[in-house]
Amino acid sequence: MRFDNGNGDAFQMRGRVWRSAVGLCVVAETEVDTPLAERAASEARREGRGQPQSAKPSITDKLTGAGNHERLDEAFAAELTRVQRTGVPLSVMMAAPDGYADLARMQGQEVADKVLAHSGFLMRLLTRPADIVTRFTTAQFVVLLPHTNLAQAMSAAERLRIVFAKDPVEAIGAPVTCSFGVAEYQSGEDLMTFVDRAGAALLHAGPDVVSAAS
Repeated sequence: MRFDNGNGDAFQMRGRVWRSAVGLCVVAETEVDTPLAERAASEARREGRGQPQSAKPSITDKLTGAGNHERLDEAFAAELTRVQRTGVPLSVMMAAPDGYADLARMQGQEVADKVLAHSGFLMRLLTRPADIVTRFTTAQFVVLLPHTNLAQAMSAAERLRIVFAKDPVEAIGAPVTCSFGVAEYQSGEDLMTFVDRAGAALLHAGPDVVSAAS
């Protein structure tokens, strides 16, 4: 793909473009060995621009691009303070690609990893900038949803569920559905209790229905 920085300079990088259920998607490599890329990186450092806090390597899962446990802990602590101070709602979503274990066994870990990478990409693409998408276990994602009540969390999960059911994973040429469980924060809960309620709801969910904790 060819890119122009608006000043007459252009460079190329490898990547791919495809049409998905959410529209036209573009993924390009970020490490570009060109003088132009080196100048841009140098200028960004001089101007103090860096990676967003959520994209620091130390708190980011390399396979999926989602945050890790440290990122979830950090975000929950900040949001809990906000909830306690202002009373705004906070919800959490747990999601898991359906049939992951069978897929890994039958088609191999490389294909299963591509499904997870695709899942992480969709989760990050289709959530709000304020939402915190993290990889919780091997094949489970947890999304912290600030300023979101249970009904709104269910609507957000339903939108994701529909896209997962339609958007094909390139490695297998077909969609991999995803199940979702959601919960709204209850006073006095710690992070694990909060997430565990979403996990319990996930056990009752499926590719055709989002489940909510009571």
